[in-house]
Amino acid sequence: MGRLGKEDIEKILNGNVDERMEEIREPNKEEWEKLEEKIGCEFGEDFKDFIGLMGKYSFPGDILGVGETSENDTSDTKYDYEIRYGNWESDMIPFYSIGNGDYFCFSSKQLPESPIYYIRHEDSSVEEEYGSFREWVLDLPDFLY
Repeated sequence: MGRLGKEDIEKILNGNVDERMEEIREPNKEEWEKLEEKIGCEFGEDFKDFIGLMGKYSFPGDILGVGETSENDTSDTKYDYEIRYGNWESDMIPFYSIGNGDYFCFSSKQLPESPIYYIRHEDSSVEEEYGSFREWVLDLPDFLY
């Protein structure tokens, strides 16, 4: 499986999510480096492209931001909160808060090629939902509707 790339991700988002009224800037290199250093991992380029596009699109639920680029919580602040107050597996890095307390996450131990996991808030169960971030993005049209 090859890399999706920003244009491919944008084609999937177009028609499936609304564009923002006012665009938000993409995370810069330093913001990515700071997050990766804090978590002790390296995110894949497809994920970085996706997060960069979130400044252009209004996604249902909360895509967790990177640095000062999002109106939503960031992955690291949500992670810190869940570690402190929840029953959270320490290698699970949230990137999408569904809105009901559930999350889609990466495993920091498996990045940059981590499967995508789903964590349910009711019982803190963790299930592998997708074999890769690429698979998750390709399934967005079905997932969102």
